[in-house]
Amino acid sequence: MIAITFTTSPETIKRLMPEPLVSDSTNMVTIVIALQKVPEIMNYNEIFISINASYQGKSGGYLPLLYLDRAAPIVAGREIAGFPKVDGKFEIVKLDNKVSAVLKRNGETLLEFSASLQEKNAMINEKAKSIGFVIKEIPSADGSPIPALKRLNTFTSRNSKSYDYQVCENVNLKLYASEKNFMPEIPIIDIIRVVSFKSDYTLDYGNIEYDYLKGK
Repeated sequence: MIAITFTTSPETIKRLMPEPLVSDSTNMVTIVIALQKVPEIMNYNEIFISINASYQGKSGGYLPLLYLDRAAPIVAGREIAGFPKVDGKFEIVKLDNKVSAVLKRNGETLLEFSASLQEKNAMINEKAKSIGFVIKEIPSADGSPIPALKRLNTFTSRNSKSYDYQVCENVNLKLYASEKNFMPEIPIIDIIRVVSFKSDYTLDYGNIEYDYLKGK
């Protein structure tokens, strides 16, 4: 995985963060580029956006958008937790200490990234449990603007272990907004940190935190 954390404008955070979630004051966004490996099932590429958020004492990353290149995890993620996953095409290259990634959809380039990798360090980060937020929304079958279902859900990551950390330098990141391909406009003000690492974890069920149709 490569996690790229940068600051953006307060207006961007406000636009991307839905109520009743509350953002912190850092105005930071993290984009993660990952090769996900599900043992004995499949491998797939994924890029997702995460913004620090909290709701009623629970804190975690809010995921407004994920791109994947395999249909099965897209469908499974949408149907159960409600991950806002869409398809994309990936070009990820790692050669010696250089890494690059390009994300495209419907012929449009949405993301370009390149960096140089420094030496691995011995740091190991272990967490028994962490959560994230997604909005699960199912459109109405009759075309009504009111969805059939809209809920704020949490998902849970258990027994995570991150290791083989490498700091990235000479970082270049470009995002290209595209309404038809779902990529929002996210100005990059200042890149705070970029790190490559490996992570083992179990993605588990979460909870329904808020039902938008019931207002609670």
